[in-house]
Amino acid sequence: MTQKVFLRSKLLLLAFIAGFSFAMPLPSRGLPRLTPLEQQWLDVIAYTEGTDLSSPRSGYNVYLGDRPAQGSIRSLVSHPGGAAAGRYQFIPKTWKWISDEINLRDFSPYSQDLAALELIRRRGIDPQRDPITRKNIAILAPEWASFPTLEGKSYYGQRV
Repeated sequence: MTQKVFLRSKLLLLAFIAGFSFAMPLPSRGLPRLTPLEQQWLDVIAYTEGTDLSSPRSGYNVYLGDRPAQGSIRSLVSHPGGAAAGRYQFIPKTWKWISDEINLRDFSPYSQDLAALELIRRRGIDPQRDPITRKNIAILAPEWASFPTLEGKSYYGQRV
């Protein structure tokens, strides 16, 4: 075992003992970095879901449930269950399905980004190419309740 791998394992063990986890970068997956347009899509979702609270790229540990700013997730090892969670407010059923579909092993920021981008693609929008327009937002309204339909209402009847 190399010194770097040993140190990483030790850090993860200490985090587990302390009762929380943190996301480690996963460069070994060989996936490209996000394009500026992909990042814009993700930022729009986070903003409308109310999780981009303090700074850009924040909100990965937000657990909203029924009340805004209800709490925060201590561990990003898995979806906490029960209610919407994370930067893109995945409900447990959606997270289970999409994480199984694309083989995600944790609830890290990296995994949350990949899952949100995949959900966008599965609605017929290419987040690397398609612009953020009123029409494209409406196409995603069934996925994210905070997005308005073309009629300006939530697909699910909640406030937008």
